[in-house]
Amino acid sequence: MPNWTTNHVEITGSKENIATLISDTKLGFEVGDTEFDFKGIVPMPDALNIESGSSTDLGLAAHDDEAFRYTSSFPWFRDRYPDAKTREEFASTLEDKQPEVYNIGKVAFKNKQEYGYATWYEWKNARWGTKWGASHAVLTVAPSDTRVVLSFDTPWVAPVPIFDALEERGLSVRAVSVHEGGEEPTSYGDAWEVFSTWTEVQYVG
Repeated sequence: MPNWTTNHVEITGSKENIATLISDTKLGFEVGDTEFDFKGIVPMPDALNIESGSSTDLGLAAHDDEAFRYTSSFPWFRDRYPDAKTREEFASTLEDKQPEVYNIGKVAFKNKQEYGYATWYEWKNARWGTKWGASHAVLTVAPSDTRVVLSFDTPWVAPVPIFDALEERGLSVRAVSVHEGGEEPTSYGDAWEVFSTWTEVQYVG
């Protein structure tokens, strides 16, 4: 399990922009548990939703020169594939011996070409700032036409790219992020000045 970061966030904006935010992220309208779907802020292409891990990395090395140079530098690779001196030789061996790994690598390579990232894992870390979306989201103050106040958890760090994307939509974001691992809290915007007012209405689940 990760160390969680709890993000206390205030979002303000025009009636139109707040209404769009609520719709896109599936936010609720009452104090309490809610959804806050990052895909409604920065959508992820469906093609990236493939397995992320060692098998995909190995398969990618059969299609991508950079990945092959990195993967083939390890002693375990040379021990397992002694005849694979080039990417093409490795690709031929993998397609013959491990076709399922070869095929997922082919998809990952296409993703990297089209989107810049092989799988959801790399994409989310880059575009959301964290490997998962919001968890344990709670509206701590009932939303108004121009203001939303909520808290939610993300693994390890604050989702700063999400805050940036909201600002790009014409919204104003202030956030204080409290890190479970013991690091100093971090802030976004001028959040420290108003943080105490956001929690006047607390939800107790």
